[in-house]
Amino acid sequence: MALIKVSKLDKTEIVGEFKHVQCRTATWVEDDGVIVGGKQFHRHVVSPGDDTTGETAETIAICKAVHTPELVEAYKAQFADEVIEDITTFETLVDENGNEYQSEIMPVVPDEPST
Repeated sequence: MALIKVSKLDKTEIVGEFKHVQCRTATWVEDDGVIVGGKQFHRHVVSPGDDTTGETAETIAICKAVHTPELVEAYKAQFADEVIEDITTFETLVDENGNEYQSEIMPVVPDEPST
């Protein structure tokens, strides 16, 4: 009885106007070549201009083919006028042992007035 964990890129799709590359990885356990239990799936997306370090050779080749310099510039241009602000605020708290730690302060959103 030899249990092994197997993970493979089993589906790659090109989606949308900006040709996002959607990758699905299947993971399962095999016992002497027979799948035990079911498969689990994880998906992630590679957008134009994203770093492809760590991607499979197949995914890198697809990104190189579809993410042309013109497409990457067009994709980035859609965000050119957006102002991105980091509004996350943290406070320093002290636990019962005197250790300091950071806690995110969640913004308070007022309730909608009832009509």
